[in-house]
This record gives sequence, C-alpha cells and structure tokens, in this order.
Amino acid sequence: MNRARCFLFLFVLCIAAVPLRAEEGQLYLKEIKPLLQARCYACHGVLKQESDLRLDTAQQMHAAGILKSGKLLARVTSEDLDHRMPPEGEPLEAEQIASIRKWIEAGARVPQGEVAEIAPQDHWAFQRIERPAIPADGPANPIDALLAVKYKQQGLTPTPQASRLILLRRLYLDLIGIPPTTAEIAAFEKDKSPQAYQQVVTRLLDDPRYGERWGRHWMDVWRYSD
Repeated sequence: MNRARCFLFLFVLCIAAVPLRAEEGQLYLKEIKPLLQARCYACHGVLKQESDLRLDTAQQMHAAGILKSGKLLARVTSEDLDHRMPPEGEPLEAEQIASIRKWIEAGARVPQGEVAEIAPQDHWAFQRIERPAIPADGPANPIDALLAVKYKQQGLTPTPQASRLILLRRLYLDLIGIPPTTAEIAAFEKDKSPQAYQQVVTRLLDDPRYGERWGRHWMDVWRYSD
C-alpha cells in the first residue's frame, strides 16, 4: 500500500512539472526575450557584440556564464551608472528584473528551436548573383532547362508544349488584346519555317494596337483618369 502511494505521489509530481516547464519557457519567450531585444540587442546582438557578448539566444547567455554567476542580474540591478545595463535610457523596471530573476532561478531553460538573429549581410538580397550552369541535356531554352531541373527535384511533370494554334492565340491576346483572325491563323499554319512564330511576335510589337493596349493598361495603373 505504501509503495502504491509512493508511485502515485511521484506520478502527481511529474504531471505538475510539465505545466511548470511550459510556463518557464513562455516566460522567456513572451517577456524576457522581447525585453532583451528592445534594450540589449543593439550592443549585444548580431551587428554588435560589446565585450564579445551576445544575448540574442538563451544558449549564448549560458555559454557566456552570465546567468549562473549572477553577472546579468548584477549589471541590470546596479546603481552605478558606469556598470548598470543598459547604459543608456531608463533602467529596467522592477517587474522586468523580477521576471529575469524568476527565469534564472528556475534554471534558465533554453527553448527548443531558438535561433540567433540572422545577420543582414546574410540576407539573400545582399548575396552575390551567380549565373547558374545551364544543363547540357535539358531543353534548348535556358529558362526551360533550369525549370526542368526544379521539376525533377520536386517530382513534378510539366504539361506538354501547347500547339502552334494555341500559342498564336495566346500571343495575340497578350500583345494586342484580341484573338487572331481566320486569315491570320491560316497564314501562320501555312508558314512552316522555324522563324514563323518570331516573325508574328515582331509584327505584333510593331502594331499600333500593341501600344494602345499596354498604354491603356499602364494609364489605369497610374490612375490617369483620376
């Protein structure tokens, strides 16, 4: 009977510990991390690390040894302006310091999946543009060849190329906004030369209706009528 009671007691303790750990994690993510981001990251973040210290993850704070040693609490509670952190602006509020203290005393748990700030220079927009190699065994058009590689990687099968008549219709609708006439379709089907499609493109680009269609489109974008 005593053994059963002991197991029951341990079971209750384990169940009670789960919400406590979840609460500790939420305390760091909802209160402490936003506070550090607002007041500390400017000097101890990805762009700048005074005293070689970063505070943008709990793991980095553990590695720096400022949690167990009490250095973090000592600096944020110091009344000496030469040592107090943050050095500029108002000191941390009592409630904010209490939250940090509570988190540290509970073990300063590291949230799963927390990642450090990404350096702005690592953003894709700042990366050097590299011309990709065109696959030699792909379609003749370089764009189609590069797309074919992605199709294969994603396990996708592209639809077959549209017929010449459908391509002609799409071309007319896109450039001048109206479908080709019966005579224009017949002339295109009669022309079997490799340059037939390109010749239609050139002719439609020179057509005044091309300028009218797209001029009207961009005037609508610029709200010309207003």
